[in-house]
Amino acid sequence: MNAQNTSYAFGGVLQNDENLATNPLFHLITLHDIPNGIDVTLPKLVLACHISELNEGFDILFYQHDHDGNPKRIGEIQTQLNIIDKPLICQKIHLSQTPSRWQTQDWALSNGRENLNRLGGMPTWIQDAFVPNCPITGEKMSFLMQLDSGLLDVSGNSLLFGSGGICYVFWSNKARVSAFLMQCT
Repeated sequence: MNAQNTSYAFGGVLQNDENLATNPLFHLITLHDIPNGIDVTLPKLVLACHISELNEGFDILFYQHDHDGNPKRIGEIQTQLNIIDKPLICQKIHLSQTPSRWQTQDWALSNGRENLNRLGGMPTWIQDAFVPNCPITGEKMSFLMQLDSGLLDVSGNSLLFGSGGICYVFWSNKARVSAFLMQCT
């Protein structure tokens, strides 16, 4: 599949109820056709995260995906948070192949001039490299995606990960588990 010719749903809220008013499940992207080179065997993958909880500093957030690729949180969802983020603008996006020169980037040298958003490839670490273990298999997970701070939220402001860092997404194909963690300075 050629990802450049496919549009993907990006942003918005996947789940929002009165019990999660301060911590809704933000939709990041739905990969209804998995691009070549991405090690996901599901026909579709919905990536979503409780971003406010991630920004509050609650370690790694894990989600198990059903056979249709829909996420369900593993562990307790926090409802008492100090940070209340707005979801990313709901839109359709296209993916493009990154030239090999940009497949490994240094966050410290990017100076805000480089696109650090990526699906696949190598993570751009802000601090030390850290790959989580799957809570079901105990095995190291594979890097899947990262989003850089600065994407626009529904208020027209930049969504920040921490103080302006990166949200990293990892994947366990065997357990169908996604993991989200954030690094910033």
